[in-house]
Parts: sequence; C-alpha cells; structure tokens
Amino acid sequence: MPKKGCYNSGGIANMCYTSNSLELGYSGATKLPLGFYSSYSAVYLGNTKINSSVVFRYNFDNQGFHDLNLQFAKWNIFCKTRDVSDFAAYNYQNRILNFDGTKNKFENHQIKYGLNLKKHIALGMGLDFIGGQYDKIGGHIYAYKWFSNPNINVTLTTSIFDNQINYKSELSKSFNFNSKFLISRISLGIAYEDFMNYKDLYFSVRMSL
Repeated sequence: MPKKGCYNSGGIANMCYTSNSLELGYSGATKLPLGFYSSYSAVYLGNTKINSSVVFRYNFDNQGFHDLNLQFAKWNIFCKTRDVSDFAAYNYQNRILNFDGTKNKFENHQIKYGLNLKKHIALGMGLDFIGGQYDKIGGHIYAYKWFSNPNINVTLTTSIFDNQINYKSELSKSFNFNSKFLISRISLGIAYEDFMNYKDLYFSVRMSL
C-alpha cells in the first residue's frame, strides 16, 4: 500500500496515511439523532499481514427505532500492483424504521467485490439481499473517489431490485494533524439515503487515533 493517500475498503471506512487506524466518533441522523461510530483498519496484526477492517455504526432514538450497520472488509486479495488493488466487503444492516407511525424491520446482507484504481477511484459490484417480509435480492453498485487537495471523499452506492432502487450518497471532509498529536485526523461526514422510500440525512464526527 502506498505511503500516502486515503484508501477505501468498499464501504464506510477509509484509511488515510497510516497502516493501522482506529476511528471513534458520533453518528446520527435527522430521524435517528443518537448514535456512535467505530472502525479499525489494519495491514498487520502482530507479524501477520491481514489487510482488513471492521466497522460498527449504530443510530437510534428514544422510541425504539434504530439503524445498526456492521461491515467486514479485506483488500489486496488477488490483485496488488502499483496502480490497481482489489477488495471484498460484507455488510450487515439491521433496521427498525418508522413508516407513518408503524415499526418496520429490515435486515440487509450485502457482499461486493471491487477494484481500487488510479487517481484514488474505487469501483465495486455485488449482491444485496433484504430478508424478512420483503425477501428480495438485487444488484449492488459501489463507487468511491478521494480528492487529495481538499481531502474530501465521495461515496455513492445503489441497490437495484425488480421494482425498487435504494441509494446513498456520502461526503466526508478530513483534517489531518501533526503526528505528535494523540488525534491524527478528524473527519466530518454527511450523507443522504433513500431506503425503501424511507429518506433520511445522516451526519458524523469521527476522530482517528
């Protein structure tokens, strides 16, 4: 992995400038204002090269509604050159959402494979399965771009079913600090999602240690 840059493992975690990164912070939404975020990315675990990350995000309110997201990712699996590397990610999401005053439960399983390309671009494709009463399977498309000069990440994801399109767009701005500081980076994020016609605006503040 190059010494400088931001890298995405196919989901909601970015790793910038360091080989191992712990990230903690707040995650919320207009309809689910409470929550937290944590992620850990590592090239090595001890002397073993793992090239993996795990992310946990939980948003909730005081009425029994929530949005839980857990992701596992791995990169440099089959392909690693100067210009191209690959990644795979599995994402589990458990939600109880408020649709017109009623509780609706959703479980998502997403799996995707993709490539990190030149100019800090990543593209991926996979499958999205919605369990429970909906029991749907569809295609999943992922796109990511890091702009180095303003240090901004843009992520777009969409899942396409027979009669439904879900999508999410994310924008994150990072501020890097001197390596002598305990906090190496602070990231501010905002995202908009349309999931099964449930629309919400998400925001986050994350610190890298």
